[in-house]
Amino acid sequence: MHIDIGILVGVAGTAFGIIMTYLKYRKSCDSDIENDAAIRGELKADLNYIRRGIEEIRVELKAAEKRDAELSERVLKVELSDRHAHKRIDEILERIKE
Repeated sequence: MHIDIGILVGVAGTAFGIIMTYLKYRKSCDSDIENDAAIRGELKADLNYIRRGIEEIRVELKAAEKRDAELSERVLKVELSDRHAHKRIDEILERIKE
């Protein structure tokens, strides 16, 4: 059996090409997985940052609502006091007119 060198080189080249293509494909898959993992990690970190920010806003909102309720109560008391003061002033003015 005599094998022609040209055929042997062709078969070896084809085999080498197939092997290199497969290795490139595997490296590309690994690289894609690494990139996806990095992107997912960044997204997860961003979501955690956003979640913490929202929690801080909720706490601040509750505090603001509490302050608003306290101010509303104080304004109501001031209005009642003002109303009573006006009644007393009106009574004093009526006594002065008599």
